[in-house]
Amino acid sequence: MDYLEGSLIVKLRLLAESHMDVADLYDNTGHVCRADGDYDKALECLTKSLSIRPNKLHENHLDMAPSYNNIGSMYQTNGDNDKALE
Repeated sequence: MDYLEGSLIVKLRLLAESHMDVADLYDNTGHVCRADGDYDKALECLTKSLSIRPNKLHENHLDMAPSYNNIGSMYQTNGDNDKALE
C-alpha cells in the first residue's frame, strides 16, 4: 500500500487530479483496500477513480463499465444490494 500511496503523491504533484493515470491509481488502491478489508477506504478510492473518468471519457465509454462494476461490488460486499444495483 505504501508504494501505491507514494505513487499517488508523485503523480498528483506532477499531473492534474483529473489525469487518467491518477484515476487508475485510485482504482488500484481501491482494490488493495478491499483485499485488506478496508471497505470504506476502498469505496472512497473507487469513487474518486470513477469521478475522474467522465472528464476524459464519454460517460458511455466501454472503459467506464469496470469502474461502475467495482463500485457496485463494493456496495454488495457491504451488504447494500439496493445501492449496488443503482
